[in-house]
Amino acid sequence: MAVISQRRNFVFVIVVFICIACSEARNYENNMDGRLDFRCSSQNEAIKSIYSTHNAYYEDRTFDIGCATVPYAEGSRYCDSTGSWKNKLDELLAFHCSANRYIVGMISVHDDSTEDRKWRFYCCGYSNIYLHSCELTDWTNSFDNVQSFYVPSGKVITGVVSIHSNYYMDRIYRYNLCKVGKVPVKKVHIHRYPVIEQND
Repeated sequence: MAVISQRRNFVFVIVVFICIACSEARNYENNMDGRLDFRCSSQNEAIKSIYSTHNAYYEDRTFDIGCATVPYAEGSRYCDSTGSWKNKLDELLAFHCSANRYIVGMISVHDDSTEDRKWRFYCCGYSNIYLHSCELTDWTNSFDNVQSFYVPSGKVITGVVSIHSNYYMDRIYRYNLCKVGKVPVKKVHIHRYPVIEQND
């Protein structure tokens, strides 16, 4: 029995060590109760992963956000900031980028009185790509639990839906995803006309 107990203790220590190591490896973009202001560093990237953890003491989340290259992203780029906050505290967040734009960054601030966050977003697009076959994901987290979401290859995030719970003092998130397509290059037809010779 003593040997079994020692093994259990050893396994427990290893698990705790691995959890601490994983936690330390995360590059969180905000502190608890702090401002989040993130944008992909490269112009041809979009947000491709969102990992967040909830802390019951602070009643807030820290976010680790990753980016990846958008297929066919080249040529003329156009971007916009959503300006005003896209949700009120304790209320629904339902945001969508304008046509053929996808999310490349996000800003969020925490409010201690409601233990909630307000959000706004950066959206960009390219003239040579279009977005199609869009769909809304299931909830990517449950209240008080870890969120670990990765955008499938060939897709980008174009919108966010989120609700807040006053019981859990936390938010859950869904994302609108679209496939990326390349705008076909228009072929230019050159019409050749016969040369007419004129007699003097």
